[in-house]
Amino acid sequence: MDKITEIDNALKQLLDSTTEKLSDETRELLRHLFTTKEGELLFNQWLQQQKTEGNLEDIDYDRIYERVKLHVDATPKNQPKVVRLPITRYLQRAAAILFIPLLGLSAFLLIKKEKITTPIAIVAPEKLQMEYISPAGARLRVLLPDSTEVWLNGNSRLSLSQVYGTKDRTVKLSGQGFFKVKHNDHVKFIVKTGSIDVKALGTSFSVLAYPGEKQVEAILISGKLAISKESHSLFAAKDEVILKPAQKVTFDKNSEDLNVEDVYAEPYQSWTKGTLIFNDDPMDKVAKTLEHYYNVRIDIQDPQILTYRFTATLENSSIDQIMEYIGYSSPISYSIKKNVITVNLKKR
Repeated sequence: MDKITEIDNALKQLLDSTTEKLSDETRELLRHLFTTKEGELLFNQWLQQQKTEGNLEDIDYDRIYERVKLHVDATPKNQPKVVRLPITRYLQRAAAILFIPLLGLSAFLLIKKEKITTPIAIVAPEKLQMEYISPAGARLRVLLPDSTEVWLNGNSRLSLSQVYGTKDRTVKLSGQGFFKVKHNDHVKFIVKTGSIDVKALGTSFSVLAYPGEKQVEAILISGKLAISKESHSLFAAKDEVILKPAQKVTFDKNSEDLNVEDVYAEPYQSWTKGTLIFNDDPMDKVAKTLEHYYNVRIDIQDPQILTYRFTATLENSSIDQIMEYIGYSSPISYSIKKNVITVNLKKR
């Protein structure tokens, strides 16, 4: 029997609710699978086979995690005591990382399966860097190694060092992210966007930093944030502003100005729960929000439409429903073809 078949049989035994006690051989194989580099590679091969056979979506990662905690001891028998990563911590670290090859890099799936989409991370070994990617039209929840929680909106990616969580808690964001930072007095949490640095000790905040847009925003929900322009010179002085809760800082990429204003903060975190809140927002902002959230392109035909504003709280609505709601409050018509929405003024 080859190793992949052995792994398949061992996992079936693990997930069988009638199994009261695993055999010593099965326990040892599972222990090896989740605590050694060779085991990671074998598990990688098993996952690749599941992917080839179209079974990847059927894997119940939550149940694997719970059953491993219940049935598998992390310390092999007759082995001297050594410092090693216990199975439960191995599975929880960054919500547990499983190796899968992708285009010459190492790709990872988080073992803690989310309802919205499965997190994907790509590691470039030569750069010692990992990236979490949220595809267009998706929302992604990521648990970082220090228990910091991150939500990524569509078309967003988060990069961090493979040694993140000890002496370094710096991440790079492209797109939109909502952060609940685990408090650490000794190591600051920093989000770099390419334009500004967002520094926090223990707080929740949102950052919008899509590459093609003229502005970068950071909105503080709770705690305290220090915002500074990113500098590419060791000698350049950094302008820094301190945000209070319910404040937003906007960085203009052209003028390089930092502007602070008081805001209604709820819309900047509600999207993580499937609710979009618009509070007298201009139509161009509404369009950008919908484009990122639903993976559509909104083509506004008449500049007059940009003068309209929209207020609504929409929970788990389709893009077609939202366009209907906008049509009720503004004199517009729209058509949807594939992922392109064309918006016109209504004919009188």
